[in-house]
Amino acid sequence: MSHAINARMEARLMAVTRINKFTARAGAEEALHNALLEIVPVIANADACRKVRMLSSLDRPGDFIVYEEWDSVEAHKKAARQIPAAHIAKITALLEGAPEGDYYAGVIRRRGSAAAARRQRRR
Repeated sequence: MSHAINARMEARLMAVTRINKFTARAGAEEALHNALLEIVPVIANADACRKVRMLSSLDRPGDFIVYEEWDSVEAHKKAARQIPAAHIAKITALLEGAPEGDYYAGVIRRRGSAAAARRQRRR
């Protein structure tokens, strides 16, 4: 296969990861926790969502991460527009500030990687 075809196949197979951080305003930690728990199944059932997890900070009880894997950035944005406005308003009212979020791509090791070098040394 040509390099261009391989690249297209990898792009289809690779997920895009979205990591969102939410910080509760003082006294709203439990309410934000519950509101985020309500939205996780909505995200999980969205088309093109591969995985979603909610994490709670062990060091800062009001900090939460929603980790999502999607087929593409566009798929995530489309699904985000489907979340009911009332639910977004509920979460926003519980936040210390604006939520933070970024998209990430997986790093693929190619032949000749460190793992391949280790295998070669074992021989």
